[in-house]
Amino acid sequence: MEPFIVDVHKWTDTNYEIGRKQLQSITDKSSYLVFLNSLTSSEVDWEEGTSLLENFAPHLIEEIKGLGDQLNLSYQEAFRYFSGYDLPKLGALGCSSIVTTEMLIRNYDFSPDVYDYKFAVKNSENAYSTCGYTVHCTGLHEGVNEHGLAIALHFVNNHNQQKGFMSTMITRMVLDTCKNLEEAVDLLKALPHAACYNYSLGDTNGNIAIIEGSPERVVIRRGQQAVTCTNHFLEMNEYNRKIETSTHKRKSVLEESLHSQDDLFDIFTTPGKGLFYQDYKDFFGTLHTFSYDFNLRRVKTKVAQGDETLEFSLDRLTNDEPLPLSKLKGYIEEREGAKE
Repeated sequence: MEPFIVDVHKWTDTNYEIGRKQLQSITDKSSYLVFLNSLTSSEVDWEEGTSLLENFAPHLIEEIKGLGDQLNLSYQEAFRYFSGYDLPKLGALGCSSIVTTEMLIRNYDFSPDVYDYKFAVKNSENAYSTCGYTVHCTGLHEGVNEHGLAIALHFVNNHNQQKGFMSTMITRMVLDTCKNLEEAVDLLKALPHAACYNYSLGDTNGNIAIIEGSPERVVIRRGQQAVTCTNHFLEMNEYNRKIETSTHKRKSVLEESLHSQDDLFDIFTTPGKGLFYQDYKDFFGTLHTFSYDFNLRRVKTKVAQGDETLEFSLDRLTNDEPLPLSKLKGYIEEREGAKE
């Protein structure tokens, strides 16, 4: 077993300063840049990408500038590393979720080798306040904003990947700029998608949906009481991977698991119940569980096999109260998994 520790942050500042603060703890900048360089391409069209950000989320340009200045990078270099635009293909990942009119709950499954180890509240004047697990500082795996709009991403395929934003940056832009499901749907239709992902969403008005996003088109699948989501499309099935055993298996488990937030949280976080995976070496291990209760306005999250759970009211996104924990501690235990 290996310790697995995630830092918990709350940043209230300008987007530029939030960018700088995210990297203040980096002591070995050279090694960090080598890591970022391994995940990105030097051929990124930063001018086109910047134009898109200016149109959809201009505040993120300031955050990228802050990140770059903290590492002594030019804006072009910082854009390459932190914009989530026109990135090379990454390995396949898992992710399972349930969205009902009462809650969203999901597991994020991938490798700890490509992970920020940060859960953050970001509160700035030029975007809605959000919380979630960060990706390359600017992106989000999932999260909820001050209006109670919640979203999670789910990898489907990247074989036909094209120039556009990665799902993690799309998730961030949705939470930063949208109040409800309808606004999120409009944005998801307008943004250029680099690869095929599902997005599970819900809002405080009881609206829930799964968005199937690809570089060519976007399909909306609305739900009335509950929707479940894993790593395959139901409508655009021509984009699915050929081997999908695990994603269908997890979807069956989800459809039999419609309980309260606390009961579901136990199912998602406990090995052996069909949703917690431990095949970390093959990029298919559960790293964290995130949930949001729309009625109670309660965030509840936990890292892999952690002893402590971070719980707080949505009001903490915008008020001066600190979050209850400064770290989430768990551990990674490799076992034989059931990857796709």
